[in-house]
Amino acid sequence: MQLRPLRTIALVAIFLTCACGSGYKEMTIAKGLVITPEWKEINPENALRIDREYQYIRISVAESFDAFGGKGIKTPNGDVVNPEINLIGDGGDEVFPLEYVGSDRGPFGTFVNYGSAKQLPKNLEIRKVMIRSDITIQTDELRWSVFDWRDVNTK
Repeated sequence: MQLRPLRTIALVAIFLTCACGSGYKEMTIAKGLVITPEWKEINPENALRIDREYQYIRISVAESFDAFGGKGIKTPNGDVVNPEINLIGDGGDEVFPLEYVGSDRGPFGTFVNYGSAKQLPKNLEIRKVMIRSDITIQTDELRWSVFDWRDVNTK
């Protein structure tokens, strides 16, 4: 599935937010996580709310990995990998898979971003994130990021 428009929107949104300040909100949901072939369950302290137009899991990978300029996370031996990431709805029965949508590099690090290919239901609360990868990935941090174009302050 081709997600270039979504990736472009995500990268432009990140740039505009940094340049203009505004409605781009992030919170750390895990630090120092090692993503392995076994499913890891992340239970954020506060529910992740679907209350914006765009929602992402952003992964800051450890120094020996790279997340910029490719189709996913580049491992130290040169393989490119994308973890499987599922958002689990508040009731536990709704599963929303995320896909690679792009990467960005800025003053706060290099991130690879994963979002939904379709609009998620508004006001949904996510209490659990499930993540795994066939190839082990060392991360520095996982963040939940939300953005809405109407919040961009262009003054």
